Amino acid sequence: MFVTKDREERQVRYGEREDMLDDMVVTHVERYERENMCEAPANMSVGWRDPGWIHDGIMKNLKKGARRLLSMKEPRHFSLPNSLSHSLSQTQSNTRRSPPSSMAQIALTSSATLVSFKA
Repeated sequence: MFVTKDREERQVRYGEREDMLDDMVVTHVERYERENMCEAPANMSVGWRDPGWIHDGIMKNLKKGARRLLSMKEPRHFSLPNSLSHSLSQTQSNTRRSPPSSMAQIALTSSATLVSFKA
């Protein structure tokens, strides 16, 4: 999951090696508006921040313990599942627990930069 300023569809390529990013996921794009919040104070104009366009994608067939590299278009801001945020300027690495199924999600936004994580 990641956020951008526009609704353009994004693709995330991933794989075990930088020269073999053979897997790809296309993100689903949605908005989250103030009206979607339940009631005040969450939906009041004071304090509401527009998150932008929310992109969701699920990477499949991840092997436990295998390192994966991710490549996306358009450099933005990147947020790891543990809520640490920092700008992507070089290859990043993250080790995380595998979910109970063979599918895993990673929260990020980036572009033309590779992200490395271990499932």
